[in-house]
Amino acid sequence: MTAPAEPDGWDAALADLLASEAGGTGGAGKAGDGLPPAPPAPELDLSGPPAEPKPREVAVLVVRARDATLLAAVLKGPRVDALALVKDGLGMAVLDDPTEAAALAAASRLSDTVGQETVLLLHRGPSDNPGAADLQAYQYQAGQEVASLAAGLVLAQLPQVLEDLLIDPEEGDKALRYAVHTGDLTTQQAIAIIAGVRHRRPRRPRGE
Repeated sequence: MTAPAEPDGWDAALADLLASEAGGTGGAGKAGDGLPPAPPAPELDLSGPPAEPKPREVAVLVVRARDATLLAAVLKGPRVDALALVKDGLGMAVLDDPTEAAALAAASRLSDTVGQETVLLLHRGPSDNPGAADLQAYQYQAGQEVASLAAGLVLAQLPQVLEDLLIDPEEGDKALRYAVHTGDLTTQQAIAIIAGVRHRRPRRPRGE
């Protein structure tokens, strides 16, 4: 018959095991106690999921125009730096500085230049207005904002390329390959282009 284990020996082994787990190096077994070393505890990643990239900020001015070069010339006067393109008689100027404050100022200057012509500003990005959506639309006339519009309804009535410029960078960049930048024209060239258009414009008969 096997003799029972010595109580004192069992207590000593248990004490050694508990001591090594509580105060040892990462729960590794004590040398010579017959236990394999415990694997190191995995490091916890507390950073959370990677943050999604913020959508790029975009601001586009919309006004009636015949061609991109003429639009770029018109933008030159009020010093609106932008890429100009035209689709179906609608001019679109993608602003170099798309921040809200700069876009609002550019819309006001262009609107003041073209007088009673309607200028639309569509801006995608943060707004100082806490109630504004990610995409905002404004109407300007004679240098003043006259209305805040529903951007979705505005886009539904305008060419698809405008939505691409604001929401689909890949398609928008394709359209911009045919754009004319205001920096491509000197002030003298811009004046000559505008003067030439005015000179070619048919005169109305007297009495009309």
